[in-house]
Amino acid sequence: MSHNPEDALVRAVAGDARALRVLAELNHDALARAAVGLTPLIVTPEATIRVLEDLRAGRISPESAQSWASFVRRGYVEDPRQRGTIRPVEIDYQPDSESAIVDAVSRLDEIGDVVDGVVSRSEIDTLLERLV
Repeated sequence: MSHNPEDALVRAVAGDARALRVLAELNHDALARAAVGLTPLIVTPEATIRVLEDLRAGRISPESAQSWASFVRRGYVEDPRQRGTIRPVEIDYQPDSESAIVDAVSRLDEIGDVVDGVVSRSEIDTLLERLV
């Protein structure tokens, strides 16, 4: 896997949850610099499907799926060790599938919560159906 921040950013938005390992090493300023010239960054249904299928197949952990969702939702990797101003990267969702993408990202971002912390296989299947 490439440790190039720009490449990792593109891969993450394309649904490669593993790319967040590289992005997590960057401070907010470095992440913002990596995004220069890469805009618009757009999450597609295919990217969201990739994360859901990787989660369902066990290729990524629930924590990795949650981190990916948090990143594409907020535009930065949450890290309590980071100090300074948060400079989120602008990430959009494909307009004609925005509702289905938002639903999936929102649900994945709840992984680990006390109440809604586990996403069942049937929930993943329902989210996938809305994206295809």
